[in-house]
Amino acid sequence: MIDIRVEGIKKNLENKKIIVICGSKGGVGKSTLTFLLSLVFSRFVKVGVCDLDFTGSSLHIIFNSTSTFKEEDGIVLPEVLKNVFLLSVNFFSKDNPLALRGEEITDVFLELLTITNWKDINLLLFDTPPTLTDPILDIFRFLPKAEFWVVSSNSILSFHTTLKFVKLLKEMKKEIPILFVNRIFENDVKGMDVYEELAKNFEKVVFVPFIKDLESFYIDPYKLFDLEITLFNELQYLFT
Repeated sequence: MIDIRVEGIKKNLENKKIIVICGSKGGVGKSTLTFLLSLVFSRFVKVGVCDLDFTGSSLHIIFNSTSTFKEEDGIVLPEVLKNVFLLSVNFFSKDNPLALRGEEITDVFLELLTITNWKDINLLLFDTPPTLTDPILDIFRFLPKAEFWVVSSNSILSFHTTLKFVKLLKEMKKEIPILFVNRIFENDVKGMDVYEELAKNFEKVVFVPFIKDLESFYIDPYKLFDLEITLFNELQYLFT
């Protein structure tokens, strides 16, 4: 049986650039990086941000959003920042817990991407749960042109598990141009064998600095630019 939603997604997203923010461990900063990327890229294009962690959605908290969607030729996403539009299953669950697995997750994935109106959005950022969960596998199946931007913390444990994750992405012939190393710890990774082996798989490595009191910027994220963090210039370069 052919699922018509699959063809609908291909048609709706065929001219969009899709970037998947992914990693092998929880707590390495995938959601935070998705937030920072959307903030920078929205200076140039309209950005759709999709929270694919259906059982533990959190991006609506980071974006300080209590908005909901409108319906007009499908779901019209709320503009949570200028030129940033958020898709979250929390709009439907209303902070209630969801217990989903297997085909249930695939159904939510297909349904949300099919019924959303993507017309004016140029770039999609997908924030994903850790490791090769169902949303990542669904992206493999239904969005073959997506790029995978990988996030790791600067710890030996994270580097080892990320290396295994990357090997699988390469076996699946997925594009993995960028590794983000989130400086959660103060250690220097230079000369660390597992880091050197991991970094060889990428065209570019970007180090994400520790941002003190980051959560205080959720209310007014544009104040982050006042910190003059070199990361923002690097992110801008990635877009151009």
